Amino acid sequence: MIHNLVDLVDKRWYLEKYSDVMLSGMDAKEHFLRFGKDEGRLPFRIYALELDEQLWKSASEDIRSIVDHLKRLINSEDSIEASCSSWVLLRYFASIGKWNEALRLSERLLESYVALEIVGVNNAHLLLFSVYYNNSLYDQCNLLVTDSFWTESADKVLAASMLCDDEKKLERLNTIFANEKLSLLDVSKGFSLDEIQAISKKHSKKFDPLVTVIIPCYNAEKTIATALRSLLNQSYQRIEIIVSDDCSTDNSKEIISEFSNKDSRVKLLSLPKNRGAYAARNKALNIAKGSLITTHDADDWSHPQKIRLQVDALKWNPKLMASVSHWVRTTPDMTFQRWRMEEGWIYRNVSSLMFRRKVFKKLGYWDLVSVNADTEYYHRIRKVFGDRSIVEVKPGVPLSFGRADDASLSQTKATHLRTQFRGVRKDYHDAAINWHATAKKLYMEEDPDKRSFPVPTLIFRGSPSARKSNLMLKLQAASAFDRDWYLNRYQDLRVAKVDPIKHFIQFGLDEGRDPSPQCTISGLALLERTDYITALENYVENIQDKSGPVFLPGSNKWHEDKNTIVAIGHQVTNELFGAERSFLDSLEILHKLGFNLVVVLPFANDEYIKAVSSWACSVVVTPYGWWDKTTEPLQETITAFKSIFARYQDAQVYINTLVLREPVIAASQMELPTTIHVRELLEYDSDLCNILNASHEDLRTWLGNMTCSFIANSQVVASWLPDKQDVSVIPNFVRSNTLASKKLPESNQLKVVVLSSNLPKKGIEDIIKVARLCSEEDSRIVFELYGPENSFVQNWRKKGLPENLNFCGYAEDARQVIDGAHCVLNLSHFKESFGRTVLEAMASGRPVVAYRWGALTELIDDTCGILKDFGDIQGVADSLINLANNREKLTSLGIGGFTKAKRNYTEDAVSKSYQAHFNFSD
Repeated sequence: MIHNLVDLVDKRWYLEKYSDVMLSGMDAKEHFLRFGKDEGRLPFRIYALELDEQLWKSASEDIRSIVDHLKRLINSEDSIEASCSSWVLLRYFASIGKWNEALRLSERLLESYVALEIVGVNNAHLLLFSVYYNNSLYDQCNLLVTDSFWTESADKVLAASMLCDDEKKLERLNTIFANEKLSLLDVSKGFSLDEIQAISKKHSKKFDPLVTVIIPCYNAEKTIATALRSLLNQSYQRIEIIVSDDCSTDNSKEIISEFSNKDSRVKLLSLPKNRGAYAARNKALNIAKGSLITTHDADDWSHPQKIRLQVDALKWNPKLMASVSHWVRTTPDMTFQRWRMEEGWIYRNVSSLMFRRKVFKKLGYWDLVSVNADTEYYHRIRKVFGDRSIVEVKPGVPLSFGRADDASLSQTKATHLRTQFRGVRKDYHDAAINWHATAKKLYMEEDPDKRSFPVPTLIFRGSPSARKSNLMLKLQAASAFDRDWYLNRYQDLRVAKVDPIKHFIQFGLDEGRDPSPQCTISGLALLERTDYITALENYVENIQDKSGPVFLPGSNKWHEDKNTIVAIGHQVTNELFGAERSFLDSLEILHKLGFNLVVVLPFANDEYIKAVSSWACSVVVTPYGWWDKTTEPLQETITAFKSIFARYQDAQVYINTLVLREPVIAASQMELPTTIHVRELLEYDSDLCNILNASHEDLRTWLGNMTCSFIANSQVVASWLPDKQDVSVIPNFVRSNTLASKKLPESNQLKVVVLSSNLPKKGIEDIIKVARLCSEEDSRIVFELYGPENSFVQNWRKKGLPENLNFCGYAEDARQVIDGAHCVLNLSHFKESFGRTVLEAMASGRPVVAYRWGALTELIDDTCGILKDFGDIQGVADSLINLANNREKLTSLGIGGFTKAKRNYTEDAVSKSYQAHFNFSD
């Protein structure tokens, strides 16, 4: 028969297909005859089998076209292609349980003798038998099993037994064991998987080593007794059975305890937390006493001589490190099957792996995953001890019956056995084999903090620290972490000289920092309603689908007849400060003016997103940072912005603050009308210049080279901007419905409130000095400072604060704090570009004491507050003492501020200016 195939060898194709043969210089036919046939090589090209390979490796959406191609081949005149196509399609449809479809395509399966030689006569008949059987065509099944062309084999006996009833079924099965001179099944005891028993002659031999059998168990109350009975019925008696219960919630432990009470060889190990079968195995390994160790599933049955046969194989050959036996999958009623037909129904049972204790000492524990760790351990042994270190006992004889259960892990969609071709099992296997090939040591700890190789998230079962380690490995393997970008994006890391990816895994991820310009963790987490680490795990395993900006729905409908503004925020923090709050105000006005708003943010804070969404049709989250003279503009970020702008034709671009660079460049390249809302007096803000690594002249020069217009929030800001540019001066505003000149608190005290970011540039040290001076002159004056806790606040506390000053933390509602005060104090050490809290104080009827500089002089005059020269601490203290002693003036200044705010700074007063600035041409 083989010679017939040899005669068909296509020499040219064979050598082109198998380059190793060409390199060897061996004749193609000779190689096929001596090696190729046994190695599964083809003698000539068969398109159906090429499509077979593609079928199992393809994504679900590509399978239909492959199936259609194979169906066309079935109808071809080439009987070899037709038979092979039938084989491929039957095997595929059988694997997904579409037995009717398989039957429809089965007619030409046995047509070509050459095809049967290639795919295997036994395999083809067994597959066709399965198709007939699952379509209840029992007559056709009988014809097959009596066909002499189907050679006798254990698989054929299994098939024939399925056509028998009760005793006859077991009698058929016994022919397999009888041919091997093994114990027979007792035909009088029962006929289902949970009833069968085998006649066992229990005996011990001198020097029999102790064998530890580990059974991981979780909610196996219906099957554990079957497994234990089959083990206690072993002819090999020197065993200890450790049932490692993985926190079962059914009656499994009670059943195990009953066995343990009757036979001391059964030991129950109860675990406090469910962590999966391999973690349960590992716990049992720690207490195992046997010099040989094996495992057994909680729902399987073993032949009484299985352990004896596997022990003897090792006992007489010290060079062998492990042994395995074979099994067959069966339903409880003894219907045999295999999800994908290979070399018959009976195959190697990796779960039967029995290894010497020295293997455990050398290699350690099973991997903490949910599937395939036993296969990984099998290959780890072969890698360390050699390919011939594991012996197969009685190959082709089913020494175990594995329960086929649709609810078991191997049948679930995401971890189905088919994923060994494409999916989690293949990804896991490939990563494990790479580890085996590259690592110096292959020892695995029981519960390691660091993973040895990356595994799919779906099957990971390790500790939280191992989870982060796994994620780091996956990021590196997928090239999904951009080291240089991370350091450029987060300036605080440059000085620290940290390893970027280690910092990201240990700290940055929890803080919501992004690993690359293509991945917004916070955006994905908000979109998927999950935590940061899960969002990143999903991203790494679906990079193509999840890269780029994340689009979130806003609260407003899109109107095709309205003009669009893409508004870009400069930052999102847990606490809202002036620029972020002013951005929200601008969005509100633009929304009320009738624009479609698309808001782009660098970070997705849930509360801020909700606030933004109330005015937006859509919210986009994408990674980007601030202007930095020391770095070049990032092309990836520019591309991301251009992709966002491209969605909204004829839109205007509105950029909050002057610290952003890439969106300005992207809009310029697309020739989109662009407005930068300048809320900074950069000339007097050295801290911000330091962050941008630039002087204020650098920024002004750069802005002058851009084709854009500006909104300045004060005249003093407008005067700083490049002369040639279009500038609209539009101040911040207060909402008309919040205007209320509240009555001053009835108290003998003068409560002075400061609202700021609690940074030194906000003049906090001057305020502390003012408070000390006031405490010496008038004990009625108290100071309450509202802002975030930070290291500066902690240092000021350590140095000692006057008794009349208190840091009160961040204020969610600034107006409520102001309403409870008598006046507001602002002693900023940089020139304010506007003075938002000053305006809010005026809107509440509270006077303001401040330094005379920056834009505050545009807000405050002698009708609503008191201005003192910069650094005049004594003058500020004297003014506050004066106000404490002059309630009439306190009230008068408050009324003056309220009147000015109502007249000049409501949304009605500024909305016309916004309308004029964003005047779309028809």
